[in-house]
Amino acid sequence: IAAMVAASRTRAAGHAALAASGAVWLLSASAFVAPQGPAGARDAALGNRRLGISPFQALPSQPESTTAMSWSSFASLMAAFGLVAGIATTPVRAEEAAAPAT
Repeated sequence: IAAMVAASRTRAAGHAALAASGAVWLLSASAFVAPQGPAGARDAALGNRRLGISPFQALPSQPESTTAMSWSSFASLMAAFGLVAGIATTPVRAEEAAAPAT
């Protein structure tokens, strides 16, 4: 009987989770729906402004300057390599523990 009660509780929890996810899906879907209405209302909201399109203009190229690596960057890089080397080279000593005597 206890197994049947546990199974019904699990099934009820599954149904509740399914209903909650469905409700969240329906509520979140309304956030991504385009507003409905006449096109004139949208144009009036823009105030009859005409948006101009201009081509992209690239910035003039500047010579690249090379910067030296700072000491803090070098130290952090060496610390990262040290941690990786420490993990990769540490010997593993997995032995079965003896069962405690009772």
